[in-house]
Amino acid sequence: MRNICMLLMLVMGAGFSQAAQVVQNFTIPSSGTPASVNFLNSTDVARFDPLLGTLLSINFDLEGTINGTQYIDNEDSNAIADGTGSTTVQLRLSNLTAGPLLSVSPVASFTFSVSGDTDVNPDFQGTDFATNSFSNVVKAANTSISDAAILGIFSGAGNITLDLSALGSFEVTPGGNLATLTFTQGLARGTITYVYNEVPSTAEIPEPLTMLLIGSGLALIGLQKRSRFSRS
Repeated sequence: MRNICMLLMLVMGAGFSQAAQVVQNFTIPSSGTPASVNFLNSTDVARFDPLLGTLLSINFDLEGTINGTQYIDNEDSNAIADGTGSTTVQLRLSNLTAGPLLSVSPVASFTFSVSGDTDVNPDFQGTDFATNSFSNVVKAANTSISDAAILGIFSGAGNITLDLSALGSFEVTPGGNLATLTFTQGLARGTITYVYNEVPSTAEIPEPLTMLLIGSGLALIGLQKRSRFSRS
């Protein structure tokens, strides 16, 4: 009896919804030539098609890459030995309607030593000047969103825009009277994955074999009950 019920559950479960995924890759570069840390750019991705099923969640994977150059000119009479400088660029993925989605912050660091100030104004040259170029500094992050309001924004026909904004900051240790400049370029690569329940198109019309198995199971159950009544 138990085996028959389990068989029926497996057969009937074949018509139930199944989890599926739609994956899209995207790339968003910084716009133009190297900028003074901050920039903004965007790209379009396709919305989730509700005809495929019920959207359960959206997974975002984001890899941020920065390239650039850092400049330091000492304006103090004291030299700096083994100083450190770092540029942090927050790359934030967002949508105008949905708001912030995911952010990642690559950090480019370096050490430097400069003499005391040897000129009147910052000229970014001489022994009181240091520079550092960095390339392909990478940081990655991911998140999963199941908020119904955001799922609704990403569902429907056509495309939706993903915005990438960069907000940079530069820190120097030790502090002091230093003139600094930083120029950066950024690039974000990632994936957007729609996770949804898929309903097979044949769910409403069972195949002949399925009907045969269900009918045979019901007949066996009926015969077993009838046999019990006869013995009693």
